[in-house]
Amino acid sequence: MKYTNKLLKITTLFFLTIGIFQSCNTAEKKEAKVQSEETTINNTVGGNEAVNGLTLNNGAKWQADASTNKNVSALSSIVSASQPVTLEEYKNTGKTLQAGIDVMISECRMQGPDHDALHHWLEPLMEENKKLESATSLEQGKESFDFVNNQINIYSQYFE
Repeated sequence: MKYTNKLLKITTLFFLTIGIFQSCNTAEKKEAKVQSEETTINNTVGGNEAVNGLTLNNGAKWQADASTNKNVSALSSIVSASQPVTLEEYKNTGKTLQAGIDVMISECRMQGPDHDALHHWLEPLMEENKKLESATSLEQGKESFDFVNNQINIYSQYFE
């Protein structure tokens, strides 16, 4: 009987200890996850850093030339006017956007760090637009179109 009571107490104490350690470990994981999510949100929305190394210029917007601003505005107009529904419409929107991107590149006279920052914005746009032009499914077309649309829309957050 004594042995059973002692074994019961030890077993209870053992499981209680495991429960305490497990709950502490879970709380630490939740805290780490919350901190990670906050960092991601700050880096992509309210902070200085976005996808592919695009950052503000020490808290200020980068200076783009008038030609670049005009051409980005034209790209924005293309996306705004486009309401693709079919795969062919997604592809055609990509082709129209590529023509606008080609004009922007040919007219660009920017140099230095501002130009380098522009490439951090432009390269993902160009890469995804190629996917839009060659989409093989509606899902892929929509996904690429949404990315391109978002990338064009964030331009004004980083450039003036």
